[in-house]
Parts: sequence; C-alpha cells; structure tokens
Amino acid sequence: MTLSDEGRRATRAFALLTVLAWLVLHGIPLLAIERLPFDEFFPKANYEIVASASLIVLLLGVYVGGTRHLRASGSLCDGLFKRVLGVCATYLKLTAIPLTGAALYFALHTAELGYGNVDVVPTGFNLLLYVSLTLLPVVLWNRDRMPKTEYVLLLVAVTTPRLVISLTGPRFFVLQALLPIAVWEVTYLGRIPVFRVLASGTLAFMFLFYAAPLLRHDEELGLQHLLGGSPIGLVPQIEQLGLVSPPHSFFVACEIFAGITSVDVCNLRGDLDVPDSVRPRLDQAVTYHIRELTAVDSIGTGGNPLLEAFPDLSLDWNIGWFLLIGLVCGAVLAGMRNAPFLCFIMPHIAAKGLFLWRATISEFFERIPLLVASYAAVIVLARILRGPSCPH
Repeated sequence: MTLSDEGRRATRAFALLTVLAWLVLHGIPLLAIERLPFDEFFPKANYEIVASASLIVLLLGVYVGGTRHLRASGSLCDGLFKRVLGVCATYLKLTAIPLTGAALYFALHTAELGYGNVDVVPTGFNLLLYVSLTLLPVVLWNRDRMPKTEYVLLLVAVTTPRLVISLTGPRFFVLQALLPIAVWEVTYLGRIPVFRVLASGTLAFMFLFYAAPLLRHDEELGLQHLLGGSPIGLVPQIEQLGLVSPPHSFFVACEIFAGITSVDVCNLRGDLDVPDSVRPRLDQAVTYHIRELTAVDSIGTGGNPLLEAFPDLSLDWNIGWFLLIGLVCGAVLAGMRNAPFLCFIMPHIAAKGLFLWRATISEFFERIPLLVASYAAVIVLARILRGPSCPH
C-alpha cells in the first residue's frame, strides 16, 4: 500500500527540518570553525564527509521506512486514547500554573550560570515536565474531538514551563514539545509551506539565540552558543583524551544496553577511565574529563553521534545506526495518524531524531523500550479494569 497523504507530508516535513537542523548544528559551525584555533587538531574535511554521509543515510532510512502505510490495529486500543483525554486534560490544566511558576524560579536561579549550564532544573522537577510531555500524544490524538480553544490551551500547558526554562538554559527543553507538535500539525496541511517553515525556523533561532541571551545580558550571542556546546568544538578535546577509539565494535550497543539496565556490560567505564558514578556513554565521559581538567562544574558537552558511531571519524559499518534511526522515524511518521501506539512514541522520535546532531544515538534507542513498556502497562491496566477487550 502506498504512503498516505498524511504520512507523505510528515516524512517530507521531517526531511526538511532534519536538513535545517544539520545546517544549523553542523553546516554553519563548519563555516565558522575556520576562525577557531583548531587547525592542528580538527580534521575538517574528514568530519564534514562523515557528517554529510550520515545525513544522507538518515534521510534514506526515513524515505524507506515511510514508504509503507501502517494500518491501525484494533489491539492498540485507540478508544483508550479517547477515554483518558479528560483525565489528562484535567491534570495538565491543574499543573500548568505551578509548573510554570517553578520553571520561572529555577530559570531565574540559574540564569547567571549561562547557556553552558547543564544543571538547569532538579531531577524531580524534570521528571514532572516529562510527565506532561508523555501526555502530549493523548492531546494530539484527540485534536478533532475537542474544541480548538481547549486543544491550544492544553498544548500551551505542556510547552510553557519548558519555554520558560529555555529562556535561560538549554533550548532543547522547549523544542522537545514544539517539534512533535509541528510535525503532527503539518499532516493536516494540504501542502508543506516551505517558506513559512523556513521563516518560522529563522525567527525561532533569532529569538532563542539572540533575543533571549541579549535580554539576560549574556556575554556571547548567536553562533557562539552553538559552538560552545556543539560536538564541533569538542573534537580536539575528545581526541586528546583518547576517547574516539574505544576497543569495542559494538560501542553504541553497549551504551544502549547500559542505559536501559544501568549495567556496564562492556566495561566502558574502565575503557573510558571514568568512575562508576558516571554513565558509560561517550558524552558523559567527555563531560567528566573536561570538568576534571577545567574545574568548571557548569560545563556541558552536548552529544556527538558522529564520534559515537564512527570511532576515528571513519565511515565503517556503524553507519547502519543512522539507517536504522531513519527507518524507525519514517515508520513512526507514516503511521502516527492511524495507530495510537505510534502517536504515543512520536514526540520522542521527532525530537530526538531531529536533534540527533546534538544528542547521542544511545539516547534515541534507550528510551524507546521505556515508552513501549509504558504503553503496554497502560493497555494491560485498561484490560484488567474493563475486561479482555479495549473499548472502541
């Protein structure tokens, strides 16, 4: 069966946004990198080739994964998404103001630490924000079953606390919510307004990276924020620390398994020379070492999937990770309007997939099992309470 109109629009929008994400997070910094003192360390041509090849393979996977229309399955209980809307809506409305107030407190409290700060909010509060984000798919699924005003109000309830945090801290906080909403909404358009997407993206970039830092009197604006936490600027440090060539063929797989189980089955901590308190992941190891060298606690490295997948920046079989990510993204985007399960995991897929250039491959996959388990738990609970078959 051919790809549905909604799936086609979603995959095209994802491809367009992915290219824009690559340009902003890699292409533009690659032009600026010439001005930075990395000449003797930075493998410019090699890094650019690897980044470009990774982008092409990722988009190929999105296309292949999205060329089949996924049917909705009755066992996925779409009726459940309708029935839990009232509970979710009540929770989001009751918690919106307290969460926004708390976000404002933490944002003001940490504003003086600057954009590089990675400890913007406490873990407990971050978990509460993730609860709201997890309820976002229920709201999106019921878009046509509620008044438009209430729909917009619930989206505002999810995004506002994250926006407040993003004004003084990492921009990804708000983009985790905005990107899935944008991908979902574009499936309702007759065509993709390319100019509007470009204009909106430019305005959002200018606001988050120029206007907001200017208002809080940051010393650096714009690209300097990107370069400060971008994998581009970390290549020399990572190479000097000897972290790009771990003696494991399945380096990413080891990270994923460790992220799911908290067990360092491949002894990455020993190989990366970090204590047990540090997660066995490349970006976490780099953060630990750089903090030890600089004695600056607020520094954040960001992720670097290119270094994570391609040790020594070489194109080897690990490029399959990008193809796999593309296949997952394409399949989810193509079927999210027809299957509640795919709608449920879509926010994570959209946000992590588009920001893969600043995240890690292991993060993308280690959270998918958690989401699948969460959905399965809800279905099991619904069947226990209402009988063997889900309501429709």
